[in-house]
Formats: sequence, structure tokens, C-alpha cells
Amino acid sequence: MTLALAFVAHTAWTLYRRWEPGRLHVDAWLVILSALPLALGVLLQAWAWVRLVRRMSGVPVAMLAGLKLYFDSQLARYAPGKVGLPLVRIEGGVRLGLGAALVGSSILAEVLCWAVVGGALSVLVIVATGSQKSPLFAMLSDYAVPLLVLFTLGLLVLVLVDRQRFPAFALRWLRIDGEGPLVPVDLPIIFVGHWATWAVHGYLISRAGGAPPEDATSAIGAFLVAPLGGFLIVAAPAGLGVREALLSLALAPSIGSAGALATALLSRLCTLAAEVACWAALHASATPGLEHVEKDHSEGSK
Repeated sequence: MTLALAFVAHTAWTLYRRWEPGRLHVDAWLVILSALPLALGVLLQAWAWVRLVRRMSGVPVAMLAGLKLYFDSQLARYAPGKVGLPLVRIEGGVRLGLGAALVGSSILAEVLCWAVVGGALSVLVIVATGSQKSPLFAMLSDYAVPLLVLFTLGLLVLVLVDRQRFPAFALRWLRIDGEGPLVPVDLPIIFVGHWATWAVHGYLISRAGGAPPEDATSAIGAFLVAPLGGFLIVAAPAGLGVREALLSLALAPSIGSAGALATALLSRLCTLAAEVACWAALHASATPGLEHVEKDHSEGSK
């Protein structure tokens, strides 16, 4: 909490000293367009988790029920301390015939895979898009090789190493049982698609904030790093504040402090709008008859 507040405060002070309100121009249509890939990305993420939990449990969880539960938990992650997401998903998983420990393990596997794939892709994108104007992201570019090796090794451990070879204390602490790799090989492939939607969103929302095409391209890496940074700060609900600070630092050199802050906040609004829209569409699609079928299926699985 202290580190998060200090980082956000430092960023706010930096933006304040460089404040240029006259440079603020926003293209509303590009903002709306940038939300579409985010909706696709979170649907891919939800689909990946349902596939994962089906494979881990052997229970044929109804896709609609699984997706609804996933989006319920996604919105719950705005609770402080990130406790909302696991609590909602575990409680909902029990109603679907899944054990609490198994759902917890599935969240762990999902998050680890999401993070290592995102980390590897962010490093590749930062290197591929050329020099970074922000000192923070330029530093990430300087350490690209060791970071990429680290993330790649992490991914190989997840998809190739039998979980029974993990340290005994880790298995006990995380309550992981069974055998085989912790993550199926198709999960990283799905997450590559998920992070690609973030790259598209990053380019479009940067252009909406007034960034030239070359600067918007360079900023794509920041839109991959920022969600990871927000996730690592556990005290920040859904990375609130930390993600915006990282994006503002990356964009300020090209579009000014006002434009950078506006773009970061609009990105957060687009994320929330995409998640709420998917949540509402899934819940609206649940007719009474379908809910009855899902309930019977869940009780049969138990």
C-alpha cells in the first residue's frame, strides 16, 4: 500500500510540474472503438478459465454459467485488497459443483499464465517498437533480454513441468494436487490473443488522446505493462491508480500531461464499460428455463 501510494503520488507530482492543459484533444469515436477489442479480450480470458476449470475438475461446467461467474468475479476485483475476485469465484464455483480448493488452484494457474505471457509479450513489444520516450519504459527496454528469459522460463515450467515436481511446501501451501503440468498448453495460446486485444486498444486509445501514429505504436508496450503493474500491487483494487500512473508516464512525453492523464482515465472507463457490457449481456441471456437447466446440471455434477 505504501509503495503504491508513493508511486502514484510521485507520478501525480511529475504530471503536475509538466501540466499542459491546452494540448488536450480527444477523439470520442476512437475511444468508443478502442473498447471493442477489450470486450473481446475479456471474453477470451473468461473462456480460457472455463476451459481450464473443466479440465482440472472433470466437471462439464456449462459454458454460460462459467462465463457469468467469471464476469461476476471480474467486477468484484474492484473490492480493496483483491479479495473480491477469489471469494466470488470460489463461492460461485461451489454452486456449480466445484470444490473450493480446486477453484482456488484454477485461479492461481490462470493468473500465473496470464502474467508470464503478458510479461513476455510486453518485453517483446517494447523492444520491437523502438526507443521509449519515458525513462521508466526505456529502462525496461535495457533489461529486455533477462526479463524475456525469466518470463520464458516461467512459462515453460507452467506448461512442461509435472506439478508433483514442485517443492512440497508449495504444494501444501497452495493446496495443489493431481499430476501433470499446472497449465495446459492451449491456455498460453488463448492468452496471446487476449493480450493482442490490449495492444489494439492501446494503439487506438493513444491515437484518441492525440498521439501521432509512431508514438501510439511505441505506447503499446505500456498498455501491456500497466495491467501487470496494477495486478502486482495487491492493495490497489483492480490496479486502480497504479495502472493509470504507468500509462500517464508513458504517454506524457508525446501528448503532454493532460492528454496522458485523460487517455489513462479513458482506458480505465473503456475497460469497465467492456466488462459491464459483457456481464449484462450474459446475465440477460439467461432465460428462466436455462437457469433451471444449469441448476439441475450443477446438482447432478455434485
